[in-house]
Amino acid sequence: MTEDEFEAYASQRIRGAILDYLRSLDPMSRRLRGASRDVTAAITSLTKRLGRPPEEEEIAGELGLDLESYQALLGQVAGADLNHCS
Repeated sequence: MTEDEFEAYASQRIRGAILDYLRSLDPMSRRLRGASRDVTAAITSLTKRLGRPPEEEEIAGELGLDLESYQALLGQVAGADLNHCS
């Protein structure tokens, strides 16, 4: 293995180890993190479109969820944040 090849290999492994460590510190799963981003994007989009803060039913509809599923998702996201803080 040449020095350049080793440097590229080592750089990739170190970067991967750093990302793995940072992911281990995150209290939310990738699914919940993505859902949190989707909720934020839906709220932003609806606020611009409606000219006011959206109602929960409107956010749920934008996400393609019924109100109960949307509220359950919010509870999961909030629970992940609270578990990390305690």
